[in-house]
Amino acid sequence: MKKFVSLLMVALITLVLAACGESEVQEVENDSTESESADASTEDGSSSEGDEAQASGGEEQQKSNEGTNESEKEEKVYGIGDTVSIDGMEVTIDSTSWGEQGEFTPAENGNVLRLEVSFHNASADSGFVDNTEFSVYDADGNAVNEYFGSPDTNTNMFSHDLKQGKKASGVLEYDVPESDFYEVYYEPTFTMKENAEIMWKIKSSDIQ
Repeated sequence: MKKFVSLLMVALITLVLAACGESEVQEVENDSTESESADASTEDGSSSEGDEAQASGGEEQQKSNEGTNESEKEEKVYGIGDTVSIDGMEVTIDSTSWGEQGEFTPAENGNVLRLEVSFHNASADSGFVDNTEFSVYDADGNAVNEYFGSPDTNTNMFSHDLKQGKKASGVLEYDVPESDFYEVYYEPTFTMKENAEIMWKIKSSDIQ
């Protein structure tokens, strides 16, 4: 009996440690990004002799910058159209626009920021996504509220339990003031892992 309890405790500790590790966050290349990478590889091939001459110095520079690169990776900021995977759940802000205000529910801050988002569960397990996992801040760092006066009743109302390989989409709207840019954060609900967060920076000039 004691042996069974000990094994059970070890299993529980292992599960807790796994749940409290770091999330795997990485950008997912789309077709245009892969094409650009292929073109860059072709150009690099034509100047391979120069690359070889700089190889040794490049390796030393790479080693000296490893700490800096890790820091930059943690602070990676994405934009409209970028697909980012967090533990296998791929999240994309497909488009941004200024939303329509309801006739009897004007936006308190004067503007409605509309975000169209999509998801693809590329992990080996089922995954949950919900509109409450997003938050938005203006350029001054002020949190903004969701806008619920839209004529489109499907905004800010999605919740999906996605099986492996399945996709879904949703629409978010926020009551925002004028700002040079907005920061959009996505953080999964059911996670205890560190760095389980994605941030997109949306410039006002890019909003349609």
